[in-house]
Parts: sequence; structure tokens; C-alpha cells
Amino acid sequence: MTQTVFPLLLNIELIPVLCLSIPILASSGKLDKKALPAVDCQSRDEEQEGRPSTDTERKLEPLWAEVLQQKHVDVQESFFDLGGHSLLATKMLNKVMETFNIELTVKDLFVHSTISSMADLLDQHDPDKPHRKLSLVPELDLMREVDNHDQAVLDMDIQLRAFWRSMQVIDKWLTGRVLLTGATGFLGVFILKDLLENTKSQIFCLVREWPNQTGIDRIRSTMVQYGILDRTDESTSDGMSLDSQIRSRVTVFNGDVGLMNMGLIEDDYLYLCTEIDYIVHAAAHVNLIYPYEALRGPNVLGTENIVKFACTSKIKPIHHISTDAVFPHGMIDCMEDADMTQQVNKLEDGYSQSKWVAEQLVKRAMDRGLPAVIYRLGNLSGETNKAFWNPQDFNLLMIKGCASLKSAPDVDWNIEMTPVNFVSNFIVSLVRKMSLALGKIFHIINPNTIKASWLFEWMLAHGYPVEVIPFEEWKERDKTYFSQLSSFKQDTLNGVLKTLNLTYPVINSSILEIYFSHLSKRGIIPSPRQINMAQQLAGCVAIVTGASSGIGAAIAQQLALAGAHVAMAARRQDKLDEIKKKIEKEGGVAIAIKCDVTNRDEVSQSFKGLSQGLRLELAKTGVKVTCIQPGDVYTELQSHTTDQEAKDAFMSGSGTALRPEDIANAVVYAVTQPSYAAVNEILIEPREAPI
Repeated sequence: MTQTVFPLLLNIELIPVLCLSIPILASSGKLDKKALPAVDCQSRDEEQEGRPSTDTERKLEPLWAEVLQQKHVDVQESFFDLGGHSLLATKMLNKVMETFNIELTVKDLFVHSTISSMADLLDQHDPDKPHRKLSLVPELDLMREVDNHDQAVLDMDIQLRAFWRSMQVIDKWLTGRVLLTGATGFLGVFILKDLLENTKSQIFCLVREWPNQTGIDRIRSTMVQYGILDRTDESTSDGMSLDSQIRSRVTVFNGDVGLMNMGLIEDDYLYLCTEIDYIVHAAAHVNLIYPYEALRGPNVLGTENIVKFACTSKIKPIHHISTDAVFPHGMIDCMEDADMTQQVNKLEDGYSQSKWVAEQLVKRAMDRGLPAVIYRLGNLSGETNKAFWNPQDFNLLMIKGCASLKSAPDVDWNIEMTPVNFVSNFIVSLVRKMSLALGKIFHIINPNTIKASWLFEWMLAHGYPVEVIPFEEWKERDKTYFSQLSSFKQDTLNGVLKTLNLTYPVINSSILEIYFSHLSKRGIIPSPRQINMAQQLAGCVAIVTGASSGIGAAIAQQLALAGAHVAMAARRQDKLDEIKKKIEKEGGVAIAIKCDVTNRDEVSQSFKGLSQGLRLELAKTGVKVTCIQPGDVYTELQSHTTDQEAKDAFMSGSGTALRPEDIANAVVYAVTQPSYAAVNEILIEPREAPI
């Protein structure tokens, strides 16, 4: 007898909808409900789940819907999970103020991020009161946060035994498989570079996918941004170019460390659980304004998920990137093995609080036997080769501001900077020698801070006219932070540095010269010549012959940099056009004229349109003629001339030749003298090859 089984439905209407892919919000990695296929169904009554149920909720719902550009908003859904961000938050809070005559802050929105929660906040206050500012923030218990997010994995015994057994049998860290988070961040991308150059590991990067840009594209663009892929001829130790290494050794998975299973599909997650040998967890959201609630997802949940991943299928050691901000500000001699629960209530900003909780999650896992290492970092500065720097770093922004405004505050600041490439190299060195690192905490914080006053004096001595002036309002707000930096003990770090034969970099005049030189070359800060010479030749007109290369090109560029309008004449039009573009890029004015000085007609044409400018020049200052006689100069002439006798006689000196810029500086000196002074002759020779 055949029986037929029918499903039992209790007032549930199921409407199947085919969805070929899951739409994701780029800002949060959450489900984009607006992009889901439309469902043709009749709406239920107003009391259904997710719909407003109070007068305040009904007033708030259309405001949120308008800002988020949605037809309806679930009263239990977070504003930020629905695609909200800081700009939309400001817009929405303005609408709330207009409607309820109550001013809320962005922090209030982070704490009360749903319509239901915000309605409760608004309902607790008398709406008849005049315009007022509210803040009803629940008490934050960081120890309870650690308890709530702690993955208390208790059955790791067999896995741990297998892990330590493998440590005795084979050293797999040089050639193992690593999961790297935060590879598109400032430190993360340098860690990726060092992993490629100093190990043979296969590198799996977890990257959030952005619209119209794949994960690997994001990594490449970050490498270009920080100059890592700028040198196409750069090779790793085995002779392969860095770009080739990326193609052969880097695998990108689109995901989000703060989501369940790190935002991966189940098959990918299970594959990585068994494939990965160790983890470098550098992903974090850095924001000193946002409250803890806004940073819990990426910083706390992200670390919780990493710990869980490290204990699944097999044991995977964690290299966890933490921060010195887990200590309250202004502490003295912070120990690497300090009891971090003693000062927890003194942490004030959301970033410090979220990173403290994250570090405690790793520390508890370490206490249960999980192999891990914690790196507490200070302030990362630019790398020491070409000064590529995090553009949002406060120290860099301060340097830019002082150089551009030609002024600096009179404050007693201590500035701490550690070059990012030193940090990444140290971390990867311990990846290769895991036995030196496991179970330890390292303070990678420069013990040799520099005084802001010394930095400003250094800038002044190197051509930056920085005037130190009082800036009372700004000083009173920020002076305390910089004058009372915490100090840190580094016994564990110093012991390992000695073993690795590494020396902590000191921020001194030499490294500042590298920083300022390359920052000015890339236009991040103005060059001292731009600052000091910008107005010296304003309104003047100059003509330079032979300006397509060598001395002539350098003279043209320096005159333009000093403010003169420059007419450049030479036979090679393409070279002139290149120099013209360089001058215009630096804000100068120049024209390029093809001219052979042996051709009378071309010379005459070169001076036509210049006559008015010359008349103006003659009327004001008179005519000055300066004869400049240079000695040996490195130029293209050596490769162009076919006169071997001249080469042997004049171009084979043993002394160091001059640079074209040296002659250019002499010209600028001559033409920037006052009207009553005439420089008639300048003889400039290499010191080792005098006449």
C-alpha cells in the first residue's frame, strides 16, 4: 500500500524566487535587499514583524527610508547594515533634528542603530522641551565583551599534539601556506611584499570585493600606491619579478573577516581550514572617532572568527597585529607581559577598546594552548627607501601642513615613528623562525622619540622656512596627547632582535632627508626650492637656448621654478615638449620653440612675441649680461659627439663632474641679484678638476 505524505503548512505562504547571485552592499558586506528580485505579494497588516508599531517608529521609518533610498525599512535592521555610512548618517541625523527638535550625535546613531532602538531613545525624553542634545549610551563592559566573543574551544588536545609533533619533524614555515588578512592595508601590503620576497609560501589573501574591482585588482592597486610595483625590474631572491610572484603565489578569496565563516562560501571555508598552515591577521578598521559599537564587527568579530578558524580542522598559529593603544594614554614602562585587565576602564576611544577586546581573545586562546604571537605596534611611518607613507597618518599630515603653511605650533610634542618596512620585515622574519615567536608579545614601538621642536628646526635648516608660532586653541586641545606619550618596555623584542641580527631604526637626520626628499619629489610636500624661490623671478621673462637637455634643460626648469616665464629653444621639439610638461606640472610657465641657433631665420622667429616682455624687462631693470663658464658636466653630449679627440681631451677627467643642476643654480643666483648689482662672470669647475 502506497502512502502519500503531504507537508503541513501553518498559515505560511512560500513564494519561491530564483536568484542567480547574492547581491552584497560594498560598504558593509551585508545583503543588499534593494537589489533582490521583486516579490509579487500583498502586504500584511501594519503589525507584522519588522514594521513600525509605535508613533515614534512610524515617524522615523520614512526618514530612514528616504535617506537609504528604500521603500520600507525593517525597524530591527541596523542603519549601517542597510548601506548607511558617515555621510548618510549626517543627513539622517539632520532630518531627525528637524522632525523631533532633538540633536543626536553620530555616536548615538552607532549605539542606537535601528529604528526601534532610536525610537526608545527619543521616547525617554519629553518632546515638549526646547531644542536639546541627547546622549543615552549604555555602559560598556569590555570584560563582558571578551566573555561574549570568546571561542572557548576545549577539545584541542589531539590537534595540539599533532601540531607540536609537526614542529619537531619539519620546518614548514618557509614554504607553508599562509592566510593573510588586511593585504590591502598599509602594513598588510608590505607584509605581503616581504612574504613574496623572503619566503616561498603560498599566500591566500582574504579581501573584500568592491564594485567593478576584483580582490587581486585591489591588492595590485595598493602595491602601486605604495611604490611596491613601481619598479618593474625588481626581483625576489629566486630571480622572479614581484609581479610574476603575485601571479604564481597569491590566491585571493573574496570575503569579510567580520562575517560568519569570514564571508566565504562553505566549500571555500572548509578548504582553507585544512589547507592553511599559519595566519597573519593584519585586518582592522582604524578610526579614532567611531565608538566601540561601530568597530566591533571588523575588529572584535573579525578576531573571533580568526581564532575559530585557527582551531578548526587543524591548528594554525596566529600572528596577531595589535596596537600600543591597548594601554591607556600616558603610562610609563608598559610591560610586554602586563596584566591588561588592570587598566581596561581607562580606555576611552572605540578603537582602543575594540583592539583591547580583540587582543584578549587571542590571549585567552593562547592560554588554552593555541600557538600565537601578538605584535603591539606604535605609529608607522614611511618606508625607508622612497618614503611611501600612509596618506592618512597624522605625523605625515602634520609635516605636510607645516611645510605648506610655513608655520608650526610652539608645542612640547614627542613624535614616535617606526618605518613600516622594518615592522613588516620583523614580522616575516618571525614567520620564518616561528620558534622564536610563539607565545610571546612584542612591543614594536620606537623608544627613541623625537621632539617636535627639533623636527621643526631640522626643516628650517634644510630649506623649509617654518616659523614657530603660538596656536593656543589647537595646542590646548592636542598638546597633552603628544607631550605625554606612553613608554614601553621591550625586553622580549630586544632579545629577538639580537638573535635576528636586526637593529631598531632610529629616526635621525639621515632618514628625515630620505623622507623629505622623496615626499617632495612626489609632490606630497613642497620642495624647499619651491618655497624659497617661488616669487624671486615673478613677472620676469627668460629665453634659454639649448634647452632640450643637460645644462639648458636644468636652467629652464630652475628659472621656471623661481617664477620666470621661460621660452625654451632647441632643435629637438619632442624633448622641449617633455620639459615643458615637467615645468607646467610643477606650476611653472614655459613655451617650447624649435630653433637651430645656426639658422638666422629660426633665431629671429624665436625672439618674435618675446619683444614686449623684453622691453618691459629692459625698462625696469636695464640690461645685464652674465658670462657663465662651466667645467666638466654630466650631460648627453658625451653620447652624442663623434669627436673622439675632444672626448679624450675634455671628457675623461678623473675628478667628479658637475651636475646640470649646479650650473642652473649659478644662473638663478646671477639673475636674482638686486637691480644695482651685476654678476659679470661665473667660473664653476669641479673641485677635483680646476683650470
